[in-house]
Formats: sequence, C-alpha cells, structure tokens
Amino acid sequence: MSEYRQLHRGFWESDYVQEELDSDGRLVYVYLITCPKSNMEGLYKASLKRITDETTHDKKRVRKVLSRLESDGYAGWMKGWVCVTQSPRRFPVKNKTLMTHAKNLYKEVPDEILSWAEGLGYNPVCPIDRLLIARRTRLDNTRQDETADDTVFDKLREAVDLAPNGGAGHGE
Repeated sequence: MSEYRQLHRGFWESDYVQEELDSDGRLVYVYLITCPKSNMEGLYKASLKRITDETTHDKKRVRKVLSRLESDGYAGWMKGWVCVTQSPRRFPVKNKTLMTHAKNLYKEVPDEILSWAEGLGYNPVCPIDRLLIARRTRLDNTRQDETADDTVFDKLREAVDLAPNGGAGHGE
C-alpha cells in the first residue's frame, strides 16, 4: 500500500497538540502517525526500541509520552503494538482492494490488542472495520472459508453503496 503518510496541517492547530503536548510529545505522536510501520488502520507492530531510536528519545521519556497519549485517548503502545485512534478516519475505505487490505490487517492483530484498542477509543469509521471486529470477536478465532468471506464483502459492498470496481482511492 501507500509509501507515504500525510499529516494535515490542522494537526498543529489542534488544542491538544498546542496546549497539552510538549515538543517530545508532539514528536512521538507525529512519529506514530507517520512512521514506516504505520498503516491505514492505525494498528501495527512497532518495538519500543524502534520508537526510541527513531525519535532519539530515551525509553523512559518515550514510555511517559506513550502513557500520556494513551490516557488522553489519542494513541498507545502495548506488547509491541501501536494504536493510533484517529487513523481510520483519515483513510476511509472506498473500494474492494482497500477493504481486502483492511481485512488482512485485522487478521494480524491479536484479539487482546483489538480489545485494548477499543478501550482506548479506537472506533473504526468504515463499516468493514466494525464488521470484521464484531465477526472476529463473535467467532472466537474460528476460521471461515474464503467463499464465506467473499459473500460478506459482496453484501457489505451493497450496503455501503460501493461500485464493484471501487471508487477513488483513500484520503480527505
């Protein structure tokens, strides 16, 4: 998927960034949004060592910032997983390719991490995300065959008014 990430200029004007975060907090938050491991769903693996190395902050400072971001409901880090709670709003799913990509991303995320992310306030805007999380929880990790998955996607595409070959890519 995408090799770049966009940071809306309104980020710097938000009350949270201007009034609540210091320069270390801003750097770590921007890093979580734009780092090489980030993805459209805002749930991805990233070691604490990588975050500390790439932000050039020590582990203690990064943990403090992550704790603050988590308590404020913006982002968090748990057991090697990052959650950026606002990411799904930035990348609305508009075609089957992106729906398939979202589905594959969620398959990689352990249930414990999904539960933790939801507790942070992670609430995917796209119906496919909600469907996948709900179905995954309901099925208790039992595997569905690919035909059933395709049927789910076909019904979902109809429900959200998507053309069979998709629409424009992602973005705002």
